[in-house]
Amino acid sequence: MELLFCTTYRKPEETGTDATVRLEVRKKDGRWEARWSGGSPEMDGLSPDIYKGDSSEELAESLRGWMRAMRSRGFVSATEEWFGRRSGPNRREAVLLSYAARHSNESCLRLLKAWRRGRAAQERKPAFMVATNGMLEAAAAFLPQTEDELGQLPGFSARKVREYGKEVLEITSQFRRQTDFPLDWVERLVDEGEVQAFLDERRRKAEEARSRREALRESILEAAEAGLRLEKEEEAFERFGVPLRRLLEAMEAMEREGFRVYPLVERLAEAVPEPERRRILETMEACGDRYLKPILESVYSAAELKGRPLGEWYDRLRLLRFIRRYKKDT
Repeated sequence: MELLFCTTYRKPEETGTDATVRLEVRKKDGRWEARWSGGSPEMDGLSPDIYKGDSSEELAESLRGWMRAMRSRGFVSATEEWFGRRSGPNRREAVLLSYAARHSNESCLRLLKAWRRGRAAQERKPAFMVATNGMLEAAAAFLPQTEDELGQLPGFSARKVREYGKEVLEITSQFRRQTDFPLDWVERLVDEGEVQAFLDERRRKAEEARSRREALRESILEAAEAGLRLEKEEEAFERFGVPLRRLLEAMEAMEREGFRVYPLVERLAEAVPEPERRRILETMEACGDRYLKPILESVYSAAELKGRPLGEWYDRLRLLRFIRRYKKDT
């Protein structure tokens, strides 16, 4: 069989030597074969066969699973060693985030997430733009007491510390920590397998999110090409499996790329009573349409807003903003 790919995985042993595993991928007459050899005592009895068959997709999936298992055992491939995966700021960040994901103070983390929600609402921006989950987990795990300590955590740039440092420290300083800064000690407590498992999980989640986005785009294109027109807002979830907000966000991005999907939701806007639609569009023209909260408060009274969930009112504004922007651009 023709050898198409090979690499070596290594793991330091307590004896001072490295346990070595060799991975080979071969192909003959359209059939794939992936096998490993070598290893450490803990791998005795495991089958050396990773995959045998004629599907490249199944081969790739089998290899990904095998590689995740190797990393969880502490093995690192030669290519990762050559390209410096064990060193540099990315490596340090991965170590800290991996540790923080398993050692965060849950009470502190809840307070930090509540603070983030309030800050995001105040600044009218998505919560992750204030602070990512990883940043909050790191703050809740290492419990910084000063701005200098906070700046040593992943994601807390000088600007973030300047904007949010005081508020974050007011929360973390409420808790007594068992560790200290600087954080060089973390490297000694987190092994390579834990770091790689953490990175693999992040990549898996990112890939799943990307796949969901692509599937939604394909569904939108198919519906638009078939001439589908949504009649009710709840049909967004029934047809596409996402709330109207997510559907509109995806459609806005596709319109910017040149796809004509606007007619899909045109009838939804027509269902909004004419006087209400006119008030909304006039307010957007006068105040701009970047932020929806001022528009909501200008168009509707407090009594009106109590009549249905707040999210549904915002969905209506997003819908009319999408159509307004489309007509303005064309």
